Amino acid sequence: MTARSCEFESHPAHEGTGSMESVSFCLSFLNWTMKTLQTGYISGVNMARVFGAIGIVVFHYGCHNDFLPFLRSSANESWGRILVALFLIISGACMARTYATHFEWKDYCIRRWKAIFPVFYITYLFFAIEHTINYGRWWYGIPGYRIIYTVLGIDGFIPFDRPNFYLVGEWFIGALIACYILFPALLWLLKRIPLVTGALLLVGTWFIPFLPCFTGDPFQNLWTCTTLFYLGMLIAQSPMILSNKVSFGVSTAILLFLLVFQLPFYGYLRLFGSILTGALLFVSLTNLGRMCEEGAQAKTVLSQLGKLSFPMFLVQHILILRVMIHWGGDSVLTATGGLLMAIAASMLLAWIITLIHERIMLFFSRRNG
Repeated sequence: MTARSCEFESHPAHEGTGSMESVSFCLSFLNWTMKTLQTGYISGVNMARVFGAIGIVVFHYGCHNDFLPFLRSSANESWGRILVALFLIISGACMARTYATHFEWKDYCIRRWKAIFPVFYITYLFFAIEHTINYGRWWYGIPGYRIIYTVLGIDGFIPFDRPNFYLVGEWFIGALIACYILFPALLWLLKRIPLVTGALLLVGTWFIPFLPCFTGDPFQNLWTCTTLFYLGMLIAQSPMILSNKVSFGVSTAILLFLLVFQLPFYGYLRLFGSILTGALLFVSLTNLGRMCEEGAQAKTVLSQLGKLSFPMFLVQHILILRVMIHWGGDSVLTATGGLLMAIAASMLLAWIITLIHERIMLFFSRRNG
């Protein structure tokens, strides 16, 4: 990767283009409100994927290690919430670009199933065998019918007072599956009343997840997750937000302020703070990734690492607990060593699972072809 690939170019011929970019930014936003849907790959999105995957390992390691408590939260918000928001926004943005102009039910269902469940089942089988070898019959006392939660991929998302066969992944995997089920309706709304839908979801986020009929963390509420997913869909429809110096500068400046400086009345924002921080992180990282991808080697590396993000989300928590047994640390230095081992182990196992998945899918495609 060359030095210029991650920096803005400065050249006399480009002087005075700042105002033109601002005008283009405003025109792009107007096009967005006129429902001009964008398609195609989001340049730089793999940078956000990689950051999110490594970030969730760092956050969970900090949750389990008293020597690195600063890994748990930024100045105003938990890193867990910020990174989940980022993950759901990325998913919504990529889905909106993929199906903006063409949606066919059969193709959609098959592609979504292939994107989640084969990797999920491979990972689950691996750790089910590992748990059985180490702990024997670990599923003792769990009603057999609840295996359906695992088959559907929602065993981490259902209420925790219902024991089930949950082993891998996090609660937001189930939330993501729910968002995929809602996606056709969200896409229909995006094409017709995009901003009105976004406004209603955001307004509802102020009070709906806090209603007495819901329990647990309101951030894990399906309404909140759907709002984040749809916000990604909206952002993806303005290409200038994801490929503009002004957008990058503004989003990064506000993001750094929220991450570093504690706001006195932040609690009054309810869930809006984490939603805003996650959106700013997505915009900033995607713009940074787009600049880095100007270098061919950097683009290849980010593309390969981006493929590991989903399996990393599945394996990281178990591997963190395994590393903590032997490398929990008795100081900041040894705890940091354990953190690096957890990141490396998560990436390695995610890469192995990805290879197995690719080989299996290739085998079936050749057989069907």
